Amino acid sequence: MKRWILTLLIINLVIQFNTKSSGSTNENILKIRSIADITTLDPAFIVSTPESIILDAIHRKLITYMPGNYWVWEMDAAKSISQIDDTHIEFSLKQGIFFTNGFGEMTAEDVKYSFERFIDPSLKSDLAGGWGALDHVFITGKYSGIIVLKTPFMPLWSSTLPGVTGHILSKKASTSINKNRLHLQQAYSGPYYLKEWKPKERIILVRNENYIGFNGLKADFDQIHVFPISDDRTAEMAFETGDLDFTCVSLASYVRYLQKLPKNSTIGYFPSLYSYHLGQNQNNDLLKDIRVRQAIQIAVNIPEIIQESYLGLALPATGIVPYGIIGYRPTSHIPLIGDTKKAKELLRSAGFPNGISVTLDCQNKTVDIKTAQIIQKTLIQAGIKVKINLYDVETFRQLGKKSSGNNRNQLQLFLSRWSADPDPNYTLQYFSSMYIGSNNWEHFANKAYDQMVIQGVKELDSIKRSKLYIKMQDMLEDSGSFRFITNETTPLVYRNKIIPGLRPDGIPLLHYFKKNRE
Repeated sequence: MKRWILTLLIINLVIQFNTKSSGSTNENILKIRSIADITTLDPAFIVSTPESIILDAIHRKLITYMPGNYWVWEMDAAKSISQIDDTHIEFSLKQGIFFTNGFGEMTAEDVKYSFERFIDPSLKSDLAGGWGALDHVFITGKYSGIIVLKTPFMPLWSSTLPGVTGHILSKKASTSINKNRLHLQQAYSGPYYLKEWKPKERIILVRNENYIGFNGLKADFDQIHVFPISDDRTAEMAFETGDLDFTCVSLASYVRYLQKLPKNSTIGYFPSLYSYHLGQNQNNDLLKDIRVRQAIQIAVNIPEIIQESYLGLALPATGIVPYGIIGYRPTSHIPLIGDTKKAKELLRSAGFPNGISVTLDCQNKTVDIKTAQIIQKTLIQAGIKVKINLYDVETFRQLGKKSSGNNRNQLQLFLSRWSADPDPNYTLQYFSSMYIGSNNWEHFANKAYDQMVIQGVKELDSIKRSKLYIKMQDMLEDSGSFRFITNETTPLVYRNKIIPGLRPDGIPLLHYFKKNRE
């Protein structure tokens, strides 16, 4: 039955490729897979990596991440940029950067608007923390200005400016569409512009002929077609039949491709910045007792998950922050191997000698399903019965938010996956109490932690800053609401006819993708 359903998915996908890709086979089109569809292209409200990938292709930033093995940036829209002192950053724009559809030339007014809107309380952006230290942008000329901070802000250069919060929008276009939220606007300045978005089907990006990049280079492809495909096997079969040029793959297929690659292809394997953990909602009546949370936490057997869900190709996580990033935590307070005996003792002391029943919510993805099943199998040995609830991506994203009403308090266990930038503040800030009801599904609330979030972005000493973020992860784990699993990996495959531009964690930078002319 499952094979029949998968066959139907492939047939439908091939029909989409064959009937919806415009033009002849000679057209210069890059076809890639996205793990999920976009929901918005407003930088202040994006919720996933697939959205940031598209934004990077259609908008410009003062500085942008470079492809390669190291987290470095280069100037994009900025002609020059420098830090005058701890709280002032001076910049000047390249002249002649134009927005599409007649919205004029990019100026310092656009930079001021784009950055200051994040801190507008009426906007209620979940990403406001990325500009939490911003006071204002002072305009010194048509193309120049000074970013004025209220306090020193260490993530500015590693995350805020080159990351999702650094995109420069057209003030004229944005304010004429919607004051509070931009869904899809028509003013683009990047190497590509958005021509079409058919939800859950495809996104078409077209080369922006007005774009001039580094050393006068233009985008290398006439079009980029992005297909949202959540199922790894469906995407892999599309690649194998020649309908995709680039896709991330499952670890099982990575191992298979090591033995025999599809024709004219290259495989890659990258460390990931993702954080994957088992979360517990401590606002749920059953889970308010820390002993219950600790029982669940300590019973989970991490090595079995790594072996079964990740085929032994990922490393166990010691915290939210991955290896190689400031704030990496060398060890966990909890043994990796599950201790069901200790879990039973904790439940007994909490008044549950006969065990408990809980729900575990996760996305309907292969790794999540397998991980949930392993947790279910392990916890039953501790007297904890687990019912697994599977959701599509869009539905799952809403489970712990205020918009779901009182149902969010019924949330108990869930598998949480976080994307990140190469600064620990990017993810750790979202577990402060101010994000309860949006990103903080665990309802973790600790005043000392909240103060550390503020302190961490101001700390100029990298050693002290690292120790601070390690302590914050200690606090998360000690709450009983977090069982860190892995920071995952990014295996992928692509056609030899292209040279992909990739971040150190394997995330595609579409504006750096090139044709292989060898």
